[in-house]
Amino acid sequence: MSEELKQEITTFTMLVKDQFVYGGKKYALEKKRESTDLLFDDFGANWLYGTIAKYLFRFHNLQRERDLLKIACYSYILWLKRGFFIDDKREVPIDTNIKIKEAFFEEFINKAKDFIWDNFLYWNNSCYCYGSTKILEEVFSILKSFTNLKWKDITEESLLKIFSLSFIIWRKEFAEKKEHDTDTWLEEKKEVK
Repeated sequence: MSEELKQEITTFTMLVKDQFVYGGKKYALEKKRESTDLLFDDFGANWLYGTIAKYLFRFHNLQRERDLLKIACYSYILWLKRGFFIDDKREVPIDTNIKIKEAFFEEFINKAKDFIWDNFLYWNNSCYCYGSTKILEEVFSILKSFTNLKWKDITEESLLKIFSLSFIIWRKEFAEKKEHDTDTWLEEKKEVK
């Protein structure tokens, strides 16, 4: 993996981490659970798939970096809820408080880096040849397929793919920007540590 690609992945993952760290503040409910866990309980997994799809459409229409970051962030949250940091047979969704999110992010990112690298040339060429719309359609197709699957049938590979494809679009559209469009910490102007 080239040093440039490593640095781009590092920047992207820092921006995604900023999303869920701030999200822990926005969606706090109690120590072990966030309001998104309650929404998941009350409205099911389709609520979360639809939320990600909403950000796909917003990105398609507005081309805002923050929407790509949210897609990547939610793919990580789904990976956690599915329990892939424990095993791939989990049938009970895991609550995703900030402590859990921070504890397993590096494990997820290491898997995502391998996944990106294994598919990089194909995806990168597709992004430049066909544009981000084709990749967004692929992510939407994955999300739509989830609605017909049992929870235990959601694969780790599909979640890594959503994260990785978000990165590929981000790399093409936003990697070289000096300032990044996030909607986090606006009132405090904080940076991720």
